[in-house]
Amino acid sequence: DPDWYTDYSTGTAVPDYSNPYDGESLEENSQYFTARYTDADFSLGSLEVKAFYNHIEKRSLMTELSSVNTFVYTSDNQTVLYGDRAGATASVNSALDFLTEGSNVTWGVDYTFDRTTQETIGGADVIAPMTQNQIAGFAQAEIPVIDRFRLQAGARFDQFFLSVDDFTRPESQTNLLASRGLSVATIGAVDVTGGDFSYNQWTFNIGGVFDVTEDMQAYGNFSQGYALADVGAFTRRAGANTTAELCSISGISGVCTGSGTTSFADISPEPQLVNTYEIGLRGDWDRFRANLSAYFSTSDKGTTFDASTNSISQQKERLWGVEFNGEANVLDWMSVGTVLGYSEGQYDTDDDGEFDSYLPNNRIPTTFKGLLYSNMNFEHDITARAEVEFFSGRSRDIDNKIDGAVLLNAAVAKTFENNGRLSLGIRNILDTDYINPTATATRGINVAGLGRTIALSYQVKF
Repeated sequence: DPDWYTDYSTGTAVPDYSNPYDGESLEENSQYFTARYTDADFSLGSLEVKAFYNHIEKRSLMTELSSVNTFVYTSDNQTVLYGDRAGATASVNSALDFLTEGSNVTWGVDYTFDRTTQETIGGADVIAPMTQNQIAGFAQAEIPVIDRFRLQAGARFDQFFLSVDDFTRPESQTNLLASRGLSVATIGAVDVTGGDFSYNQWTFNIGGVFDVTEDMQAYGNFSQGYALADVGAFTRRAGANTTAELCSISGISGVCTGSGTTSFADISPEPQLVNTYEIGLRGDWDRFRANLSAYFSTSDKGTTFDASTNSISQQKERLWGVEFNGEANVLDWMSVGTVLGYSEGQYDTDDDGEFDSYLPNNRIPTTFKGLLYSNMNFEHDITARAEVEFFSGRSRDIDNKIDGAVLLNAAVAKTFENNGRLSLGIRNILDTDYINPTATATRGINVAGLGRTIALSYQVKF
């Protein structure tokens, strides 16, 4: 429940003490339910059925027109997101000993229902209400080829049915038209025609693990993933996703009159299919454990947000990275470890088939990141953890460079005989002033990271 609006003119977002906040508070009221049933004596193998239902209700803060919030609704700029999601998965693990001893396949079906709406406090829709049904079938097999080599392979087919309701995007204001001599422009409401859409995709994976020694394995795999962009965001800016749309669709008060109509079919981006290749080595030598892997991902239709056009650009892209984690038991009661990661990526900005630019910061906010930690076990079921967390930021875009930081964190916990656990954690112990790389990359302006944060929790398992 903030007292003030935000001032973005100082280079870092800070409270604007001259501008009292007059909107409703930030609020989330969500429920999550899951159920799981297993039957090891099922006739076809080992059966597992999982079901879930989630109800999500999130009220955002009121925002004002600024250098960051460049698009606001004229009459009511505070919204509530509603989501209802339910689904079930049935899977069976069946033996395939007729191939080789120890072979098995996990197969089954998925169903997911998803209904999403977003409204102003006054009840006006700001995105197209949409309902999606997803049905999938899958199979994943593991086959010991020889004593030292195991093969995994799988396939999945997803069928999506998307129903988008008609709605009217409310009248809005923007400050992005200085080139037209307008400091603040009112852009007209837009009627968005929905419709019914369907799309589907096969995805595959294959990989193997080879026992180099009794303590170390080499592995490699190829996998595919299927992802959809935030289609609701495009209806929220319907008629204003590009400056060209402002006059042709929305209309600018005192400047031009648009058609006032558009269709979801002209707004939504295409789904993205990602191919990922990974190789690695891992081992467990009693008091020391380690894993080193490298990956490379490609996509013909990326989902990179282009801030200059307020839209998704869908061109070829590729990402690569290296990850390492290792842990050693230096004493019977203490272990030390590290997690290190590097990632980078490029994309084809002019759609000519050549990779010509690095991906923007909103896709990769920090190039290097890592963690050094120590876990300690004491008498009376007391444990402690100390961490040094660090990240490099990113400097590929000189005009939007993100700085790195080093943070110190710690936690202590006590486990009781009733399976209760009391935990106390402190993040950023030294109250280091730093820039949150992910929020800064997403917003396009420096957003300060959290200062010293203390969390106390009590958990019981029964």
